[in-house]
Amino acid sequence: MRIKPTISASSGETIRQLALAGQGIARLSDFVSREDCAAGRLVPVLPAETRELRLPVHAVYYRNTTLSSRIGCFLDFLRTEIDRRQLL
Repeated sequence: MRIKPTISASSGETIRQLALAGQGIARLSDFVSREDCAAGRLVPVLPAETRELRLPVHAVYYRNTTLSSRIGCFLDFLRTEIDRRQLL
């Protein structure tokens, strides 16, 4: 089913605020909505259908510079956590 949104935003926090204001149904990541769902401020609508939904994650950085050890460690951490939690 295709849905034509009436409001669109690129910020998860903006979409979260719109949902909290009663402006409609939002597609939010668990880490964005977990606290609000636990407190009853947001209610999962299709949890079974969306639980297995996997979306790509991209790490973007300026490629014409040497990758700092901090960035390299952070990327390694992300890879490990994504694999461990089976997020993708």
